[in-house]
This record gives sequence, structure tokens and C-alpha cells, in this order.
Amino acid sequence: MGHMRDGLREHLMPPKYLLEKVSAQAQQIADSAIDKSPFTEPLRKFLDSIPEADRQRLRAGIESVVKSEVAPAYAKFAKFVRDDYAPHGRLDPGVWALPDGEARYRFAVRHQTTTDVTAEQIHELGPEECR
Repeated sequence: MGHMRDGLREHLMPPKYLLEKVSAQAQQIADSAIDKSPFTEPLRKFLDSIPEADRQRLRAGIESVVKSEVAPAYAKFAKFVRDDYAPHGRLDPGVWALPDGEARYRFAVRHQTTTDVTAEQIHELGPEECR
């Protein structure tokens, strides 16, 4: 969460609507029943070659860690995002809403198109090519 706190400080935040989804998804993972947790999915797909004693040992160890460490970490993360991070998410989803947003947007256009044309010039190409 350290980098996220850096983003808060620098006002480099993702859109709020996305952060609200992140919090809900993380909470859902934290609240998952042990047999429905994505972290215990491999326990439901043991290879036939793995002896039953090893399956039980692995199952007990993995379920213990998921219950005692992974799920609480997800709950803590969900709470942080919900209470401290998401409220500061930007309302405008565009990159231009970030500090130095116009420069960031120009860089993204140049990086993704490998040209030096502007976003406006690229936009104009679409209608021209459809004529």
C-alpha cells in the first residue's frame, strides 16, 4: 500500500469508480468461504499421483494460511481502498485529469502509435478513412 499512499500524495489516482470496484472485489475475496476461495482452487484439482496423506497435509496447511493471513490481508486492503484511497480517486477517468495530464496523454499517444502525430490528427484519420 506504500505506492498507493505515494499516489495519494502526488495526486496520481485512478478513477474513483474503478477503485470502488477494487474494494468490493477484494472484500469478496476476503469473505469467501474457504472452499470457494480462489486461493484454495488448486486443492480441488489434485493430480491422481498425489497420495491422499499428502493431499490432506497440503489442504490443511494451505487452508490455514488462507484463513489466518491471506483473507485478513485482503480485508485490510479492501478497507484501505474503501475508506482511505477510493474517496480520493479522480472523477474524470481520462489521463488528462492527472497532474501534467496533457503531457502524459501526449506521451501515451506517441508511445502507443509510434508516431509524432497528435491525438486530434489520429482522430481525424478515422472519419477520413471511412469516406
